[in-house]
Amino acid sequence: MKKNLFIYNFNKYPKALLLIMAFVALAALFILRLPEESKDFLISQAYEEKRIISVKNQIQKLKNSNKDFSNYVFILGDSTTQAFEKELSNDAATDSLRKEQGIKFISFSIPAFTIVDYFSLTSAIAPLKPKAIVVCINLATFSPIYSNNPTYRFPEILALCEPELIERNMDALKEFYGLSQEEIRNYAKDKPENSLIALFMGMRQVIRHWITDNIETVILGRRTTEEMSNATKQAQLFLKTYQVNPNLLLNTHPYFVLSKEMYRICEREDVRLIFYITPFDVEFTKRVNIFDDIEVTVRHVKKQFLDIFPEETNIVYDFHDKLSEEDIVDTSGHLRKSGRKKVYKLLSEVLVKQ
Repeated sequence: MKKNLFIYNFNKYPKALLLIMAFVALAALFILRLPEESKDFLISQAYEEKRIISVKNQIQKLKNSNKDFSNYVFILGDSTTQAFEKELSNDAATDSLRKEQGIKFISFSIPAFTIVDYFSLTSAIAPLKPKAIVVCINLATFSPIYSNNPTYRFPEILALCEPELIERNMDALKEFYGLSQEEIRNYAKDKPENSLIALFMGMRQVIRHWITDNIETVILGRRTTEEMSNATKQAQLFLKTYQVNPNLLLNTHPYFVLSKEMYRICEREDVRLIFYITPFDVEFTKRVNIFDDIEVTVRHVKKQFLDIFPEETNIVYDFHDKLSEEDIVDTSGHLRKSGRKKVYKLLSEVLVKQ
């Protein structure tokens, strides 16, 4: 009897649900056969989706709180600023700001976030009228490693953005996300399924990258990283991460278009906007003779930002060469505690300026 009841209920399920169940089962089987690093990446994709949902919820709570944020500074960043959230509120470098001016810090940092994501966050945060919004410019996000990798795009964060701003910047958003106008609008509606879709897209890209990497290594005989010296590996990774063709960084690039829009948003709300170029290991680039190649990217990005704000000298700050080698963990610009403390001091000096 129980068996018949089970069959009866099972037959009531819609075909679409059966297809989803079949896909999940196949995906699970495939994932189990992936190498450990690919499994870890998939887990991190799910984790980032959770973080994005959490950020959206946190901002909604801030909006509903009716709190006075005039003494708050919001830090918008990526994995290089993740530790800022706890440390900024008790580090000695920010003592004077916190004790004498009563400034408090809130940090929203999600790995692989870019200026496009900060645009959405700024749209939601600026109306709270904080003292300032500080945005990190990670030069690595200008490279093909980011721009050619769909797993580093989070269109579901667009739900934080005002519809009018979405429409006004539709061309830049379509170019960055590689989505149609209708798809952009759907993500901006904050449908619950958007996070599931984004997670699925991330999984699909991870699988595709894994297959591509294996074809290149096994079939095409690509050299494995073990065959290179550590210095050579790091130099190649540095160039891959930071060397960008300046001809690709026109003032119509989505990053520059949306940075200008962020400035307009903050100007409208009378909120101070600060950009800073994140530090990287300049000493290493000089030692392996790639400094000049990477400085081209630095100079060009700075020039484009300064062109956006020609009359504003207190908006863009360059920290890229302010730390020593022992302050930096890796080629991606992740910082040791000593490096973070120096950045806090630099930010404190910037925030004191009017």
